[in-house]
Amino acid sequence: MDGPVRVLHVDDDPDFGELTATMLARDDDRVTVETATRATEGLELLEADQYDCVVSDYEMPGMTGIEFLEAVRASYPELPFILFTGRGGEAVASDAISAGVTDYLQKGASTEQFELLHNRIENAVEGYRMGQKLERQLDLLTEAEEVANIGVWEYDLREDASYVTDEALRIHGLEPGTDLPPDRSMEYYHPEDRPTVRAAFQRVIREQEPYDMELRLIGDDGERRWVRSRGSPETVDGEVVRVRGSIQDITDRKQRQAVLKALHRVAPAIQTEDTVEEVCKQTVEAAADILEMDLCTIMTREGEWLVPRATSSETLPDGSRPMRVDQGQAGKTYQTAESNVVNDIEEADDVDKAKESYRSGLSVPIGDQGVFQAVSTETGAFDDEDVEFAELLLSHTESALDRLDRERELERQNDRLEEFAGIVSHDLRNPLNVAEGRLEMAMESDEPQEHLEAVARSQDRMETLIEELLALARAGETIGSLEPVELAAVARRAWETVDTGDATLSVTTTATISADPDRLQQLFENLFRNAVEHSSTSRQPPADDAVEHGSTSPRSHAPEDAVEHGSTNRQPQTDDSGAGGSDVTVTVGDLEEGFYAADDGPGIPAEEREQVFDSGYTTSEDGTGFGLGIVQNVVEAHGWAVTITESDAGGARFEITGVSAVTEV
Repeated sequence: MDGPVRVLHVDDDPDFGELTATMLARDDDRVTVETATRATEGLELLEADQYDCVVSDYEMPGMTGIEFLEAVRASYPELPFILFTGRGGEAVASDAISAGVTDYLQKGASTEQFELLHNRIENAVEGYRMGQKLERQLDLLTEAEEVANIGVWEYDLREDASYVTDEALRIHGLEPGTDLPPDRSMEYYHPEDRPTVRAAFQRVIREQEPYDMELRLIGDDGERRWVRSRGSPETVDGEVVRVRGSIQDITDRKQRQAVLKALHRVAPAIQTEDTVEEVCKQTVEAAADILEMDLCTIMTREGEWLVPRATSSETLPDGSRPMRVDQGQAGKTYQTAESNVVNDIEEADDVDKAKESYRSGLSVPIGDQGVFQAVSTETGAFDDEDVEFAELLLSHTESALDRLDRERELERQNDRLEEFAGIVSHDLRNPLNVAEGRLEMAMESDEPQEHLEAVARSQDRMETLIEELLALARAGETIGSLEPVELAAVARRAWETVDTGDATLSVTTTATISADPDRLQQLFENLFRNAVEHSSTSRQPPADDAVEHGSTSPRSHAPEDAVEHGSTNRQPQTDDSGAGGSDVTVTVGDLEEGFYAADDGPGIPAEEREQVFDSGYTTSEDGTGFGLGIVQNVVEAHGWAVTITESDAGGARFEITGVSAVTEV
């Protein structure tokens, strides 16, 4: 949604109106809201100023929301109107739809209703502005046709002679110089239009009344055309002696208007689909049916790949298989964000010749979402108009996919909010109860030291839970910009921030991958911490040039931002169960499409491997159960996948796949 958006909100509850205005403008400075408490006041504001959308309650004194909608539609038939009401029911919704409501939304008890209202306003305004853009394009096209080359004709009534220019003859499908008197020219019009044009020609002669009509014509070559036919009289002493006129081939304009209208009609269907697959399916069907692009496909970005989502044919064009975001014409189009036409695939060096019969191709970006591609078995099959129509169609697709992304992100955030609320209420309650009980006992005891130590342990436990919970929340955020990252360097940097005790690190990877370096370090920190904290002390570190011993003073290297790096403020443990007594060896190495981190500790039983990524799941009395949840969140944020297997030494092996390698040293 580009540019400022002015919203008129009508609600008889002024407090709710002000709240709505505040919530809508809070997270989007493009939105300004004018409020009114009566429908009549709303109509006055509409007359005095311009608005992009109207939001109205249903039950209001003097005039209901439906009556207000009907009054608005009488003067502003296309202006978006959203009924935002506390009263639901099929009857109200049915009346609103009949009156031409743009959208219908029922008020709720939470603040989420305002984010949903914002999304509905955004979608409605985008559709409204797109419709206005289409109307402007149609007007400009009509004006441009006024100065186009046209054929001219003249009929002399006194001489019974005709003069017709070559262009007029061409429009009739005739050779230059062909004789074409009025009676014969009438026969080229569509049978249903002949009476109309004959009557108009007679009125010019008898009543001196000019005509200007759009008619269907079937040329001598059999081609059907739309023409604009005009005629006017020339008089001498009040008598018509000649009829002069013009004929203009407006077939392209008619077809263009039909395409624009068809694209405008299909836009709501695309923008209201509930899944990515259905949005893409609707788009390729529209491309085939409206734009006559019979071989086309849509690919959406998944991590570092462009993955096919829908196609209009069983015989798929180039791009029918997953491709890297920098591969082929699809990758070029995605990277440059510019449409690209290949007139002759055979002569193009940078085109993947997916099938020998393909001769030309078209690639159009769908914003950050992906790429649309179409091919033809003919060379030079795509022109600037095809690009324009495809870009217009795909602007609706991009809008729909962006909306689905926002909805998924909102749903994900709500799910995480519920998850965190459950963790806070459950996991923090136990140490808090212990602390309260022990504090009460300490106050009543002559020797409170034992109870105060228990309170301190509970406080440490709560601090650990809070820090890990914040790290888990950070891991669920959207990743930053991707850049080339050396795996080995990040792994060693992460090792220095973890209390590794006597553990050792073996780095065998030489890969450089595309990742967010801070989040990748967070992933390694939690994998290393998990390996060290769950391993025994019975192993000796292997002798290897690539092995690094654990830091003896990890706090001197650890960043202060515990959330950023997943570290905590816990003091190193001194018993054999802590990091100080663990002699586990952790190895970081390469996979064909990723990397792994393996240890020689006790491993993870097969039946527990799916559960360990659940937030709060732990087999350790001191663990929080958040560490591997952070790992999974970082992996998913990059579009990767993580699985757990058994290492060669019998320990745990975490395999991260779907990773894009930039270079191999």
